[in-house]
Amino acid sequence: MSLIEHLSVVEDTRSDINQRHDLIDIIFLVISAISAGSEGWQDIETYGEHKLEWLRKYRPFTHGIP
Repeated sequence: MSLIEHLSVVEDTRSDINQRHDLIDIIFLVISAISAGSEGWQDIETYGEHKLEWLRKYRPFTHGIP
């Protein structure tokens, strides 16, 4: 089972108003960024902005980086 398949079983309990970004996209971004050495939300956002093309090979990130 791939990481994305494992993430797909996580229940999204956010209210509809907070679901602009797919939960799996968010979790995948966080795991990828932390694995690359990010140490906080600002680092995660910066990582996502620089690696968006690579991230989109695995997930759509329809609305960009959360």
